[in-house]
Amino acid sequence: MNSEDREWFKALIEEKGEVKAFEVETRKKDGSHIWVSSNVRAVRDEKGNIMFYEGTVEDITARKKSDMDLKDSFDRRCRWSMYVWQALSMTWERYLCRQRY
Repeated sequence: MNSEDREWFKALIEEKGEVKAFEVETRKKDGSHIWVSSNVRAVRDEKGNIMFYEGTVEDITARKKSDMDLKDSFDRRCRWSMYVWQALSMTWERYLCRQRY
């Protein structure tokens, strides 16, 4: 987790006392990147100071990859549709120009 995400995470915990479905890309000990979803709550002492966090962390790398693949596929289809539309428009314009003259 980069420092910006860490600070945002800490601010959310401080403000709300818990964080649900906090998704972030982080790095494993071996250096590889993974996506995780965290559900965490702060455990406080009687003065309200945070003693520690407890919760769960789930590896969501496969889901994130599927989401990104789906978005890429959608983007490719949108670009393809745009190219087809442009080609059809140009063909239609040529046809109309021939009909006029």
